[in-house]
Amino acid sequence: MSKRKEKPWDHWQEQKKLSDGGQGWTRLVQRDGTQGVLKILKMQNDPERRKRMRRESVALQTLSHPRIPKFVECNTDKYADPSIDLYIVMEYISGRPLSKVVEESPEGRLGLEAAVLIVTQLIDAVEHAHGQDIIHRDIKPDNILIREDGELYLVDFGLSFNNDDEDQRLTGTEQQVGNRFIALPEFQTPKPGRKGDEISDLTQIVAILFYLVTGKQPMTLRDAEERLPHRRPSSSLKTLALDAQPRSLKALEAFFDAGFQWRPDDRFQTPEQLRRALAEVLKGDSTGEDEQSLLNELDAIHSSNAKWNESLRRKQIISSGLLAIQTAFTKQTSFFRLFEVVGGGTNFSSEVGDCSLGIRLKTEPAAAVHATFWVRLEDAELVVIGKGGSFDGEFWRRPHAAREFDELQKLVREGFLRAMRNLVGAINAGASKPDIEEQT
Repeated sequence: MSKRKEKPWDHWQEQKKLSDGGQGWTRLVQRDGTQGVLKILKMQNDPERRKRMRRESVALQTLSHPRIPKFVECNTDKYADPSIDLYIVMEYISGRPLSKVVEESPEGRLGLEAAVLIVTQLIDAVEHAHGQDIIHRDIKPDNILIREDGELYLVDFGLSFNNDDEDQRLTGTEQQVGNRFIALPEFQTPKPGRKGDEISDLTQIVAILFYLVTGKQPMTLRDAEERLPHRRPSSSLKTLALDAQPRSLKALEAFFDAGFQWRPDDRFQTPEQLRRALAEVLKGDSTGEDEQSLLNELDAIHSSNAKWNESLRRKQIISSGLLAIQTAFTKQTSFFRLFEVVGGGTNFSSEVGDCSLGIRLKTEPAAAVHATFWVRLEDAELVVIGKGGSFDGEFWRRPHAAREFDELQKLVREGFLRAMRNLVGAINAGASKPDIEEQT
């Protein structure tokens, strides 16, 4: 009888099956008295799915927020080796999906105050993720857990977009993001640069509020007759949100009018805008001026969009430069027979960003080269500065309107390999050096 092949996650004891989702299987597991959720990748031989799971694990390790389950461990750094099965273990949250909370409520929906309380917690989680440059892209009731004490958790970052390590082949601009809860036009017919917009996450949050107060899934921004979700007869706020006062209903309608606009640039642009608008909705019960206050707030959103979009554009340019550096070795297939790549975290704003990168010789653990890179915008130029390895100061400057990242990646590779040759020579004086020439 053949012996069962040991799996990388066998040090965790399986307790029960949780789900068999589209990207992987999840199991409740235990180790040394600690419970966790084990996610095992389906289709382990699919290179794109392996890279997608790697991206998810990187996102989870970056996040640290009380409304996002904690990362425990993974082996996705081995994604380039198809002989190794990939997995992730996350903190186990004992709670119900938001869909169950709504379905099991007496009226199949929640009151306005309870709904806003849930959505406010969700905004906090999403704002933190956006601060780490991670866009969830799949916010729906089944990806939101509610504990018995009412605390919310946002889960399943399998479709998340991380500007730090994006591979354009993973949910690229020619593909669609499959959130059936609400289909957004930017995901159905995306434009370059819009695939990972924070605005889409905020629109999905608006859809969550709509679902909570009506018990209906919005499905699309417009139906066959061009009606927004809250303007359709089957989901009219006046017939479904019976516990709200007339002024609150008017404010809520104005809120959804803004949040469900077709063009992303016409919707809520920041978490703070969303919070302020929700506060105005809740104030709708008290004064007759609150509806106009909300409308004024929404008008202010549009006047600030030009500044916000310019900041986002500059941030995306810097992110692209950081991404080019971190993926400099991705296409060098023979390179990975000799080396391991060690990547660090990134930090950036609309003006400057930094990241770290290193390579290690597999046959000589002491042979490791590390460097830190800064990418910044100077007027119309993108500038890259390095420190460590063979990098010392500015080594790349190009107009950001016509940047050549292939050249930047080549310079990064050459710099690392030059430093590695020198290091290996110093460690093994007189010994033959490994073939670590630039691969083409």
